[in-house]
This record gives sequence, structure tokens and C-alpha cells, in this order.
Amino acid sequence: MSIAGGTYQFVLAATGFLSHQADQTLLPACRQAGVPYLRVGKGRPMAVVRAIAHHLGVSAVAPATG
Repeated sequence: MSIAGGTYQFVLAATGFLSHQADQTLLPACRQAGVPYLRVGKGRPMAVVRAIAHHLGVSAVAPATG
């Protein structure tokens, strides 16, 4: 499957795991296909949640602890 095939609703790019070359390949492919490209911090699950929430236009609130 490719990004251009329209299979993906968005692409998450984990910065720190992704090389600059891969980033430079994925970003234009996403733009061309009209697929949102979301960069998120590696090892930061809440960064992923926040990026997806921001893309969807909703608020990401951390669950209460205790």
C-alpha cells in the first residue's frame, strides 16, 4: 500500500526514529495525496494523542490520576 492509494487518513512521523531522508520523502507524498502528515515526538504517547486531537479539532485531556 502507498500513501497515494488513499488508504491512510493521516501519517504519524515519530521524530527521532525517522531519518531526514525518510521525512523528506513522506512529507511530499502526503501533501500530494492530501493526507495529513503529523510529526510526533518519539516515546511520547501523549504527544501522539495531542497531535491526533489537534488534527481532529478536539481537546486532548490527560486522565486524572489518584
